[in-house]
Amino acid sequence: MHWRAIWVQRVSSQRFEQYVQRAILEPLGMWSSSFEQPLPAGLSGRLVASFPAPGSPAESFQPTAAPEGALSTTGVDMAAFLAFQLGHGPRTVLSASTLAAMRTPALPAESLHGLAAGEQMTLGLNRWEIRGQPVLSQGGDVGAFHSLLALFPGQDTGLFVSVNGSGAPAIDSDQLRSQLVSPFADRYVVTPDGAAPAPLQGSREHAAAVAGSYLNQRRVASTFVAGLYSLLLVTVSAHPDGTLGVRDRFSPEFTFQEIRPWLWREVGGVTTLAAGRYQTGRVTAIAFAGYASAGRVGFLQGHLVPYIALALALLVLVVTLVAWPIGWLRGRRRGNPRNPDRRSRLVRRLAYASAAPVLAGFGLLAASLRFFPPVIHPMARVGQALLLLGVLGVVPAAWHLLITLQSNRRITRVLGAAALTVALGYVLALALTFPLIWPPG
Repeated sequence: MHWRAIWVQRVSSQRFEQYVQRAILEPLGMWSSSFEQPLPAGLSGRLVASFPAPGSPAESFQPTAAPEGALSTTGVDMAAFLAFQLGHGPRTVLSASTLAAMRTPALPAESLHGLAAGEQMTLGLNRWEIRGQPVLSQGGDVGAFHSLLALFPGQDTGLFVSVNGSGAPAIDSDQLRSQLVSPFADRYVVTPDGAAPAPLQGSREHAAAVAGSYLNQRRVASTFVAGLYSLLLVTVSAHPDGTLGVRDRFSPEFTFQEIRPWLWREVGGVTTLAAGRYQTGRVTAIAFAGYASAGRVGFLQGHLVPYIALALALLVLVVTLVAWPIGWLRGRRRGNPRNPDRRSRLVRRLAYASAAPVLAGFGLLAASLRFFPPVIHPMARVGQALLLLGVLGVVPAAWHLLITLQSNRRITRVLGAAALTVALGYVLALALTFPLIWPPG
């Protein structure tokens, strides 16, 4: 969206907000709508508050990163926009041929290797169907505001819904929007399904081929938030009756039934799941939406082994910080002789002390997630600096391990030095894999 706004500004020699106001909003009679931030005086006093969570106090509207998601509007104005999208309205805004081009899939079906059987992305809208009837839709989320526009061009009707709260849990706002579309279609567009369709031949085999863990390809990959997105795995399981069970870490399981070869639809819902198969015939991706697919991941990532290993590494660092002063006090009480090698003492202290900035860095990165966007918050920058300082401790930790091995120390000390080295080394590898220690580009 951002590069398209820049293109509009260069061609029109006007600010994007001004061009859209003059060329689209005003001709459509959308007098209560604007992309301006802050809003003009006549509209700013009409903004509604939002409720991020049940029982939380109302929050005032916060400007977002324009132009994507930056339209402030009303239901009445969106009704005018909906009617225009259905072909009612001034042709001076967009011609019929341009509207038709907007509804054409952006990619040819053969390039999607089966994913085109489900929802597809057009120039700005998602194209899918409800029991044979085409649907064009677009949703959006800004903070606690959640909206959805759905068009049924074959029936000359549509639906717009917008809520100013995220619900409990937050996924409720998404479920509310999607579950409104199906009853609306049942009443105004298509005849509801009668008896449940019979299972397709080969549905068990197809379900078994799709079963596995998948990671959304529409995600942040260039900042430290990438590590969180890798937690958002979708798990698909094959049921004995040939249906699929689909769930992620934060929602219950939904059941999907195959309605066409390699295309499933949610039982009692409208969401579809398409399977992508490449030259080998193996299912390597699935797609629920036209704007994003989810790629299959291996066993280790599918069972969150990297994050379990991270938790163990952080536990080793915590134990190191706790055991270090305890061991020093016990040695003083017993009168143990001090190591005469000053260099060995310095290396050991640097190795042990490196655990502190690593733990503090992770703590600050986690705390910065309360802010939007977190990657530019000063707390995140300090956390990254501390994490970088801490992971450099893998050098004195490895040196300390080598000294411990050469001095024939007790096996417990060797294991402790080895655990610290491995823990810091693993955190370093993870920090490089997910750019935890680099500022955003």
